[in-house]
Parts: sequence; C-alpha cells; structure tokens
Amino acid sequence: GARAALRVDLNDNWTADASVIYQNLETDGTWDHDPAGVGERSIQRYFPDFSDDEFTQGNITLEGEIGDNQLVYSGTFMDRDVQYQADYSEYGDYAYGDGAYWVPYYVCDYSATGPDIATQSATDCTSLEEYYQEDNQYERTTHELRLQSIGDGALQYTVGLYSTEITHDYNQEWIQPGIAPSQAVPGQAPNTFFRTRQSRTDEQTAVFTEVTYDLTDSVSLTGGLRWFQNDSKLSGVVGWGPNLFVDADTSVDASYDDDDFIYKANLTWRVDDDRMVYVTVSEGYRPGGLNRDPGLADVGAAEYTPDVLTNYEFGWKLMLGGGRVRFNGAIYQSDWEDVQFTIYDFQLSACCGAVYNLADAEMTGLEADITALVSDQLTLSAALSFNDGETSSDYVLPAGRGTPVPKGTELPNVPEWKGNVSARYEFEWSTFDAYWQAAWMFTGESFNEIRPDQRSAQDSYNILNLRAGISKDDWGVDAFVNNATDETANIYVAPRPYEPSITTNRPLSYGLKYWKRF
Repeated sequence: GARAALRVDLNDNWTADASVIYQNLETDGTWDHDPAGVGERSIQRYFPDFSDDEFTQGNITLEGEIGDNQLVYSGTFMDRDVQYQADYSEYGDYAYGDGAYWVPYYVCDYSATGPDIATQSATDCTSLEEYYQEDNQYERTTHELRLQSIGDGALQYTVGLYSTEITHDYNQEWIQPGIAPSQAVPGQAPNTFFRTRQSRTDEQTAVFTEVTYDLTDSVSLTGGLRWFQNDSKLSGVVGWGPNLFVDADTSVDASYDDDDFIYKANLTWRVDDDRMVYVTVSEGYRPGGLNRDPGLADVGAAEYTPDVLTNYEFGWKLMLGGGRVRFNGAIYQSDWEDVQFTIYDFQLSACCGAVYNLADAEMTGLEADITALVSDQLTLSAALSFNDGETSSDYVLPAGRGTPVPKGTELPNVPEWKGNVSARYEFEWSTFDAYWQAAWMFTGESFNEIRPDQRSAQDSYNILNLRAGISKDDWGVDAFVNNATDETANIYVAPRPYEPSITTNRPLSYGLKYWKRF
C-alpha cells in the first residue's frame, strides 16, 4: 500500500487538503473451522480459498471562513476490485429429506430423488466437489457541502447538502467440475452450474440542519432534521443452468426509491467544568433496496423498505477525584421499526438469501466506561455494556412461508454482556521510556439467526492481550502476545445447514515491532 497527502494554504482564511491511498491485500485460506466435523481450528477443503482486494481512495477538502461562518466542501472517490474464491463442497455433500442430495438435482442428468440416483453412470456427474468464485467492481463518489457558524453567540447552526453514488458490478459463479453439459450455464466458463451476474446502483441525496441554542450559560438545547432520498437500481441475471436464462439481458431490471425525514433533539446540562449530563431523542435509518432474486416479486418481497430506529438516551460525562478519574455512561431504550434481516429460506427464494422487513423490535441497554490514573505511572480502564434486544410483535415471512418469528424472540448477534479491563504501567528503564500493558475482553453468548427453530448459539469467549515496549527519542520496540490464553472464539456460526463452519479468531500469536518517527 501507499498513501500521500497535500495541504495548501490558499490565503489567510482558506485551505485545501488532498489525499490518496492505495492498497492491495492478498489472502490465502479461511478464518473458518469445523470443530464438529474435522476438529478445532481445522477445516476440510477441496479447492483453495483466496482473495485479492485492490482499492484506490482519494479525498479533497476545501474550507474557509465567510464572516462568522465556516464553509466546508468534502469530496471523496473510491475504486475497488475484489476477486474471491472459496470451496463450496459442503453444499454438494448435504443431504436433505430422505437422503437426497442437492447437487445431483442441479447439475446431473438424473433426478436427485428418483430411483436412478444410485444406478446412473459416474460419467454423468463425477463428484460433489464444487467451489465459488466472485469478481466485484465497486465505485463510490461522495460530495458534502456544509456551512456552520463559528461565532460566539448563543445560537449556533449547521446546514448542509450530501450526495453519494455507489455502483457494484459483480459476477458470482458456482462451479462443479464434471457437470453434465446439459445442465451448465450457457455462455459461461465450463462447469458453471449457478451464476449471479448483476449490476447495482444506489444513489442517496440528503439535506440536513442542526441548531443549538444556549438557554443559559450551562444549559443548551439542540435540534436536528435530515431529509433523505434513496434510489436503487438492479439489473442482471441469477439462476441455475439454462433454467432461468431465457433472456439474459432482462431477467431482472428493477428500481426502488424512498424518502423520509429523521430528527434529533438533545438537552445538555453542564453542571460544572467536571460534570455534564444530557438527554437525547434521535432517529437513524438504513436505506431500503432490492433483492437479487426476481422471483420474490411473486410473494411481495422483491424489495425491502428502510428500517428506522428511534433512540431515547440519558447519559453523563464526569471527571472525578480532581481529574484523575473519568466516568462516562448512558442508559437507552431503542424502538426499531420494519427491521431488516437477511434470511436463507428455500420456501421463499430457491436461489438466494434475501433481505426481508420483519415487524418491530426493541432494545434496552446500558454502556459505561471508566479510566483511573491510579498513580503517575499506572492507569486502569474498564468498559461494560448490557443489551436486551427482542422482537416486539409477531412476524411471519411473506406469503406465510418459512418459520414464524414470535414476539419476544431474542435478536441475533446481540450479546447481552460485553466488557473489557486494561492496565498500563509506564516507567523509566535505564535511559529508555518503557511500559507494559494487559487487556482482557469478554463477549457474551448470542444467537446467529432470528428464526427460533433455525438458530444456533454462539458461545461466549474471553481474549487476553499482553504488550510491553521501550522507546527513546524517535524510535521504539514493542513486544506483544495476542490471545495469550489461546482462546477459540465462536465469532459467527454459519446459519445454513449445508455449511456448518464457524468463523473464529486468530490463535495465540506473538512478535516484535520496531517503529520510527520521521
């Protein structure tokens, strides 16, 4: 990788900044393992897993003063190419129903459920091994223009415009060596039995403003409003073999748009120089969009709408013990409407995982962190979060298909408890500045899926990292031991029955790092 930055003072009031970064990341292997099938930190693969991720990103910022206002323009662009390949043989080996296999149904010249599955010649379908490869091109352009007050008055404001355009062109191929030629995707690389070749364009425009008024020297009231409009387009093809490729140019050609307002209100009380409390009511959202399977139009799920979260929060920021202790925290209640979830359900989409709007959910939470300067050399820190999230109404997937999600279902990937504790000790050793540091992190149990009869538990885990180093003038050496207890974490358990792998963390690792300032 490489990066460069340039700053130019145009005059006493105006400056221009430009930067660009380039990175090319190549990986081999996978962070998944299959402890139930082949053992902890082991996985069985028949084809190599690798990726090549190359991107260039640039930014230009122009800012200056106009009277008691500051005008800021920021523009960014990104161009990114990602090639990816992964073994997919677990899919071919998965048996459903009465022992029938999926892959023979898709890629062989005989039925996966008929009596001839055991008698057909091996030349019709040589194996169940397969792999998946993907070619992605991303482009993103963003513009923001913002005017904000910088005077000393009781009234402060910000107004702005925002726009972004994102394009994603992708070709995804599932390849079965030895596929029956009659079942291959026409016009593709040999042995391709399933393909998604599509182009997505997402455009967003927004107008926003925020105004703060000092009611007194210590109490401020803030209000904010944002109007947004999203436009999404999707075109291309998706499907098996020749079956869904009657017209390769018009298999899906859809558009979707939405617009709405979200708001923010805040009341802040600066009790004194060391204490501040606040209350906030605010909204956030995720844009709606289009699912890649055009067949979902038959059940009213070709598109999904924005989901909106309304958050009610009380928080505090305190400096205690003469400034030696910092204590921050917040208590909040969040109401989540039209929740978006990605679900793989073959009763709904025979080809793809898709995004659906579930009904509603709610979350109650607490987060806090504390840092204490115990002595001039020793600093202790700790943080804790608690989240109780569940659906607040019953929901059944479109057209009554799939399994229901009843009211009170715990939200997936939301550990009830998370926390960390760290200690850092700084001292002088001979003529060097030195330190040692220990950090422990805990993540509680969670579920991997929203549907109660399809979900699996993701166990809690603890990670301990150790670090020590010396420095002098403009250089230093750090030694580290990460995951010192060699914990195997269940970061994500794949919810698909044909893919039992678990994404895990890096095992115990250690090393030295030399650094120098120029």
